[in-house]
Amino acid sequence: MNNTFENIHKILIVMIAHMGDVVLATPVTRSLKNKFPSATIDLLVCPLAEDAAKHNPYIDHVIVSELDNWQENKQELPSLIHLLQNKTYDLALSLNSDSIGPMLIGLSGARYRIGYDSDSQAEFFTHTITAPKKIMHESVKQLELLKPLGLIHQDSHIEFNVSASEMASLDQKLALAKTKPIVVLCPFSSHVHKNWLPDRWVTLIKRLSKKAQCILIGSEQELPDMQAINSKANDVAHIAAGKLTLGESAALIKIAKLFITVDTGPMHIAQAFETPVIALMGPTHSRVWGPRNRHDIVIRSLKCPCAPCWQVYKCYYNLECLSHSCMTKITAEEVIKAAESRL
Repeated sequence: MNNTFENIHKILIVMIAHMGDVVLATPVTRSLKNKFPSATIDLLVCPLAEDAAKHNPYIDHVIVSELDNWQENKQELPSLIHLLQNKTYDLALSLNSDSIGPMLIGLSGARYRIGYDSDSQAEFFTHTITAPKKIMHESVKQLELLKPLGLIHQDSHIEFNVSASEMASLDQKLALAKTKPIVVLCPFSSHVHKNWLPDRWVTLIKRLSKKAQCILIGSEQELPDMQAINSKANDVAHIAAGKLTLGESAALIKIAKLFITVDTGPMHIAQAFETPVIALMGPTHSRVWGPRNRHDIVIRSLKCPCAPCWQVYKCYYNLECLSHSCMTKITAEEVIKAAESRL
């Protein structure tokens, strides 16, 4: 196998995944830019991850394609493959372990192609690695793909660019008071099994609002549920859901005194900043997906032996949990105690 990578001027990374996964790919892009400083790096993502990709300081071009469910969008494939082949990439990497990433890498025509060595994928690559079996953080696992390039033990810290204009527009939209510390709360994930109970959020907000300015963030679709929580908390919080761009939400987390969240994309964005994070985690493994900065706290129930089931069974899309006990057994008091320790 030829392990000499020469004349690398154009690099393609394929990452068809959620926004949080794309944020966790920052270390890979940084390592590649440091290794090949004159090369341009393109990142191929699905629409939901476009904004996150554009806040990566090491990406030169973002390619967006509706391929998170590619079997229903096959009509996009010919034009996308034609685009990739015309780019004449020198190096291409698939951060996906499913079928679409390796297939696109193989069809891109890049001179060097790196990915995992599973039976159904190895044929698409010129260089492969075996997917690590031991438990490691996802951002560290992604860096394993760089070993054929001689890049070993790379820095895995997360970066997320927040512009001065995003900081200014945040201030205009929310007109934040400066009298109390800001606590940002993100109550909902796109996967219901990751969510905590609404009444626990109510209790938490009531207590924290006595000493902090509580701000709820999330999508516009989550707005009614947040309004219901805030109403039961006597409307003491400010709801920013649906009002902020991703960059403005990141700016808010950056200036906050504390960020309390379930396992979702903004939790990974918060890793780019010094803001302490309290992460409520159940079905997902904290050592794989959790926050890692020195002031962060992960809260999970120790009374639920089946968790983290998504990591153990690796079938969370089909898993029907009837009890949701890994999240419901997290009490409001233990979250309040953790929050007060950080405030």
